[in-house]
This record gives sequence, structure tokens and C-alpha cells, in this order.
Amino acid sequence: MTRYENMLQTCDVEKALKRYNTDKAKLDADAVNFQPIDNMDIGEHYLVSYDMTKILPIAEMLWIRFIEMWGRKAMWTFVSDGYSQILFIEDENNIDTIVKMLRERNRKLIYGSNDDLRELVNNDVEQFCKLIAQHPGEDAANIKVDPSLLPVPEEEVPEAPVENVQNTEEDVTPYTSPEEMDIDTVAVPEDLDFSEEMKLFLHLAKTYPDDAFLTLYKPVSASSIDEFEARNNVKLTDELKRLFWFTDGFEVSAGSTSIYSLELIEHYLSVEWEWGDTKNYMCIGDMIGDGEMIFLDLDSGNIITNDHGEETDYGDLTTLLFENISIFLDGEYDDEELDEYLGKSEEMDE
Repeated sequence: MTRYENMLQTCDVEKALKRYNTDKAKLDADAVNFQPIDNMDIGEHYLVSYDMTKILPIAEMLWIRFIEMWGRKAMWTFVSDGYSQILFIEDENNIDTIVKMLRERNRKLIYGSNDDLRELVNNDVEQFCKLIAQHPGEDAANIKVDPSLLPVPEEEVPEAPVENVQNTEEDVTPYTSPEEMDIDTVAVPEDLDFSEEMKLFLHLAKTYPDDAFLTLYKPVSASSIDEFEARNNVKLTDELKRLFWFTDGFEVSAGSTSIYSLELIEHYLSVEWEWGDTKNYMCIGDMIGDGEMIFLDLDSGNIITNDHGEETDYGDLTTLLFENISIFLDGEYDDEELDEYLGKSEEMDE
């Protein structure tokens, strides 16, 4: 069975197909003559990435550049829907071939780095699209951006001596991450809902430090959680409370998943999300690295993800982590503990 056929049986392929209204007939036609490169297959119409299941219509790709993310090389891909997609690269030696293959199939595709262009796409997508339409197929480094299209940099104002300044507004303290814990000394409590998953993350981070990572933070007290709920008129689930008693958020390489600290969650309470159905949601983290957010539904208590409007309801954080392990770690390491976890998961599914 080909990796394309295997992908079609995974649980996240439906979202990948829906994201760009994939023409399944064209995709299947591509699959017959897919050209494999790195951890992806490239056809005449579609690129399929298997590291994180993504199906991109090549004609809709506007700009590609290569970046470092979480210690790995990734292809940052800006697509015509106005969003970026992150495709991880296993071997940097494949980059030139990937660029060549994509440029052969999309003559308008621009490629390479350009800081002004990156600032423009973040500031004004419409002007960005107009500009690159005038430079089809060019190296991004050669595209000049009119300075008037870029945001005016804020002028640096010299700080006045403290004794001459009278504060008239409430001081704003910049956010700083909580203090990290030493994962070599961490003991996962048995009453943590996803203790098995967290123990696996710890094992992988210690055994494969160059490829897997896990960051844990000093926990918060029960009284701090109570104050957070009262101050913001929200109710955390028991699962989340136990999480924060163990660690004030975490970051793990499986699915590039981050659960924010209570302080950062409180900061995001003031953010108005662009999706109309997220008004009763509380942002608690993100994953993948391309704008997929993790929310707590304050009405149902369920954990959901929202990928630019496409929602998936996981029910709880444990299920989300289980899915991420199944999708992103299966076959990544020749490891007995990982294989044992995945084997038990398959038995549960049956």
C-alpha cells in the first residue's frame, strides 16, 4: 500500500481534503504518477505532505521560503486563501529539488527570502498579491517593495529619567514565560488525565533530545486557579485544573502543540477572533504552527481546534494529545515505549 493510500485512511485526511476543496479526481490522477521527494509527493496539480497531513493545490501556492522552526527546517508556504502552511523538511539536501519541481508546475510561484515582502504580506495581503502578480516566477530577493506600503516603524523615544516621570496610566507588565522545570526531575502524577501521554513525551524528549522536545513549567497553586476563574468569570474543566497543578502550560514536539500558561490565556481573553462561532471560546493554546488554535468551549467544556474556521471537537485534551501522537509520532522513532502505546491505542480502537 502506498503512503498516499495509507494517508487516505487516517483520521485527519478529511480536514486536509476540505481545506482547499480538493478535487479528488485530480488528486487521484496525480497519485498515479506522484513524484516522491522528502516526506511529500508532488503531482501536476497537488502537493501532499505526510509529516502533517496537508494537501495543497500547487496552482494556489503564491510564495515559498524556507525557515527554521522548532529545530527543524520547514517550507513556509503562502497560499491564495491568505494563510500560510508549514511543511517540514526531513533532509535539507532536498530543498533545491523541491523548489525546482514546484516552479515547473507553477510558473507564477515566487520563492526565497525577502524581509520587506514578509512584512508586506503580514500587513496588507491585497497589496502583496498585486505586487507579486507583477513578478511571476521570480526570486523573492529581487522584488522591491515600495516603502509606502510598509508600516511606519515606531520612533524610539528616549526614556526620561524616572524621577521626572509621573505615571498617569496603569503600568503594563510585559508577559514573561513561567519558570521552566527540569524534565529530568519531573514526576508525572497518576491522577493527571493524560499521564500516560505525558510520560511518553518525557521518555521521548530524554531519549531523543535532538529530535523530540518537551517544555514544562512550574505549576500554579489551587488558589491561583480559583482567582483566575473568579477574575475572568470562567470555569476550567477538572482536566485543565489538574494540568495547571502539574505544569503551567507546556510545549511538545508532537504536532508542535502548545498549551499556554494561565497568564497568557488571560491575555488572549481580550482577543476577538475572526470566526463568528468562537465568541464563547477561550483560547488555551495552538498547534501545527500555521494558525490552528486550541480552545476551551466555555459552554460545553469541550476542547476544540479551529483551523482558520474549520473546527474539530476533541472533547478533552487527552483525546487531542492521543490523536497527535497517533498522527505525528507513528513511525518517527524505533522505540519500544512508543510502539507499546500505539499498539494499545489500536487495540482500543478495535
